[in-house]
Amino acid sequence: KFLYGRAERIVVNSPGLKRFLIQEKGILGDKIGVVKNPVEFKAVGGKRKTAVFKTAEGRTLGANDFIVFYGGNHGRVYDFDVLLEAAKDFEADGRRIFFALMGGGKRRAEVEERVVNEKIKNMILMNPVGRNDFGAYVDAASVCVVPLKKLRLLKNIYATKITEFMALGKPIVLLMEGVSEELVREA
Repeated sequence: KFLYGRAERIVVNSPGLKRFLIQEKGILGDKIGVVKNPVEFKAVGGKRKTAVFKTAEGRTLGANDFIVFYGGNHGRVYDFDVLLEAAKDFEADGRRIFFALMGGGKRRAEVEERVVNEKIKNMILMNPVGRNDFGAYVDAASVCVVPLKKLRLLKNIYATKITEFMALGKPIVLLMEGVSEELVREA
């Protein structure tokens, strides 16, 4: 609060975060500006590479397979448990729905361990790719997912992945509430 009070201008990435600072921290609204998460279209839109999704058994997925894609940080604010449980449920029902998780982070090893130990065959774990190739994977997916946990602060921010997936014209399954939910609903 000390730094916010001394700042001449504060820039945040969503109207929800501005409301939070006004209501919860007592900051004057006139000194807070909003710049929504920018998207570098050239970086996320790279489609020079052909994206290939392969299961652990080596099966290449095709146009008849439904692919739910997440690409990004596997950090603590993400709820991968719900995705792992959904993958197991779809697999048990015999549905051809695959979950592709691309990236690394603090929870990556935990996710890998669960996939192996629980023998989740329709979960594909992928290493990160460069920004120029990322768009090809988004483009090849059926739908993108942003599995953020229900945390109070996250209700006030836009998740960067949402704006990237929207810029590439993909349907989004969003597992969170707040301003990100409003953004997706309005799109």
